[in-house]
Amino acid sequence: MKRRRMYLVRHGEVDYFSGHAMSDDPALTQAGIEQAHSVGQYIKDQAITPSLVIATGYRRADQTAEIIRSYIDNDTRFCTVAELGEIRKGDISSFTQEEVATSFFIGESVVTAERRFMNGESIGEFSRRVNAVIDEIRHDDTWSSVLIVAHGGTNTALLSRAILGKKSYYLASLEQDYACINILEVGDKGEDWVVKLVNHTHYGVCPQASPTTLELVAEQISSANY
Repeated sequence: MKRRRMYLVRHGEVDYFSGHAMSDDPALTQAGIEQAHSVGQYIKDQAITPSLVIATGYRRADQTAEIIRSYIDNDTRFCTVAELGEIRKGDISSFTQEEVATSFFIGESVVTAERRFMNGESIGEFSRRVNAVIDEIRHDDTWSSVLIVAHGGTNTALLSRAILGKKSYYLASLEQDYACINILEVGDKGEDWVVKLVNHTHYGVCPQASPTTLELVAEQISSANY
């Protein structure tokens, strides 16, 4: 049975609160730039040669992808696919601290389709958007391996599908650290997935215990009364 590889990379570190309000499209921090270079060097050292690189059009993902591409063959095809962007938030200005935490799925494992992230896109809507694109990519037989530079939520949605075999469930307990690498192998059948690697932070294989990204952002929002 022949399968093809998908490398899912989360963008490097960003500061969502560098201004006076939460930014929807922050640039990489200096640490994030260094992480992106580290991923690029790691991919080169591992002789990973994707035939297609995809980013999402968000600045943080595009910056990370461009840095990684500088370490691989310049002839590698590149495109941006906006539908692989992060789950879309809504207006939570009237939310209590408890409602903010609930809207970030803090302390939960499996999140069902009707739940909404930050009063915005539902898990079902988000999953359908992301998985529709992934199905199109899988039906494209012109690539042998693909590198997708995306977001924590996007990667988690795809990993959730690969693990559960369902398109509308979301495993919120799957953390995606900055600049992590995941490896999936996909076959021709719709739910033929093999999970090879999850949340590999090659620059620190055993990172210290710390709050998740969503926990940190939720805390910042609550303390700043956004």
